[in-house]
Amino acid sequence: GFTVAMDDFGTGESSLNLLTKVPVDVLKFDKSFLDEAINEESTGLDQDSAEVISSLISLGKNLKKKTIFEGVETRVQVDFLKSIDCDQVQGFFYSKPLTEEEYLKFLKEHI
Repeated sequence: GFTVAMDDFGTGESSLNLLTKVPVDVLKFDKSFLDEAINEESTGLDQDSAEVISSLISLGKNLKKKTIFEGVETRVQVDFLKSIDCDQVQGFFYSKPLTEEEYLKFLKEHI
């Protein structure tokens, strides 16, 4: 009755062999992948990094996992992730971390 996510997939202790050993529902990708592919200083998309991200999303889809990218900060990143069928994104593009009071105010204003 609950969902299990593997946070920061592809970095640190989360590796490909864990996908066959740990029953997870969601692969949550670290912002470091996006930082390599798209940043404000770059003149465009780093094609090699974009291919890695696209392959990771495809891997998740093939394994029937939801995919989430964290650390999304720009419209270019949002559009790119949407174009490769990433399920969800989170990051400062939508909101900085909020206190409970700020969150309740945000909900009242936007829902």
